[in-house]
Amino acid sequence: MVAGARPTVVWQGDQVQTVVIQDEDSSTWHKGSYRLVVRCAGEASLVAHFSLDGHSAVRQLQPCSPHGSVDQIEVRIGVDARLGKVVIVPAGESRAAVGYAIQKVG
Repeated sequence: MVAGARPTVVWQGDQVQTVVIQDEDSSTWHKGSYRLVVRCAGEASLVAHFSLDGHSAVRQLQPCSPHGSVDQIEVRIGVDARLGKVVIVPAGESRAAVGYAIQKVG
């Protein structure tokens, strides 16, 4: 699962609205370890939730910087999974572009 850069905020009329990135993938995820790699550019604090059939990791990522930042979290599954979920939640006055990729690492 790969997601290109998306904004953490959008304009709704004259108001700024925070955008939560939320994706699901019902492909087969074979047992092993997976790494969610999050890239962002701008100014933002992000919390990432990465889940494979209920096995999950949640944590606050390193702050985004104007020159770009990369952070990651891992999930390990002992049996094949059928549902992958990624949720990235910007906090406060976040204004950044955020993208991610999931890599099988073991």
